[in-house]
Amino acid sequence: MIHAILEVDLTVPRDLIRHYRATSGDTLSFTDYLSHCLATAVDSNKHTHAYRDWRNRLILIDGVDVSTPLVGIVDRPILTPGGLEEREHLCLTVSFDHDIIDSAPAARFLQRFKEIIEEGKSLQRLASQPLAGADPSR
Repeated sequence: MIHAILEVDLTVPRDLIRHYRATSGDTLSFTDYLSHCLATAVDSNKHTHAYRDWRNRLILIDGVDVSTPLVGIVDRPILTPGGLEEREHLCLTVSFDHDIIDSAPAARFLQRFKEIIEEGKSLQRLASQPLAGADPSR
């Protein structure tokens, strides 16, 4: 097994979630957002979501099934062009089966997963359209 610790800057996605709540009155689950990001990253590289059966055959799973236990979000000082800023970060531990995926592809997967979370693109798209069943008069 390969274990990796990944620290992710949550400033953009958490701000988008707060903005969405303030403008729509609806809440978005950060855990659901993180699960969506993981599923998106896995969907682009199916080997990260494979296993070996009892005959040692590699089984690729068509659907994406993810589990995202969260421990906590912490503030970290980050040096930006504007100076030192407090930013929200999440530390994740991700494990890979080294018999299925090597270190370099695992590192590329982790980098893409981190980018997907930090960009917040799916939240930006969501903010531009109403939720199904939401009251349009709000």
